[in-house]
Amino acid sequence: MSLRESLNISLSSGIEMLNKSFQFVTALMGLHRTAFSSLRYVKAAAEYWRVCRAWHRTREVKVLLPGVRRAEG
Repeated sequence: MSLRESLNISLSSGIEMLNKSFQFVTALMGLHRTAFSSLRYVKAAAEYWRVCRAWHRTREVKVLLPGVRRAEG
């Protein structure tokens, strides 16, 4: 086997490995989009309800203004 043939074989095997790794990453990204896309909506809904609960808790809070005698207590 000549040097040129061995280089061609190693180059082609390197390209095959690159293609396999690219296919793996592409498949992994596809899995991420499909498997975890609903998780994004769950997180958004949880954030909405967290903000809603916080608003309801704090809407009755009186803000004390400096310089107002009643506020200084």
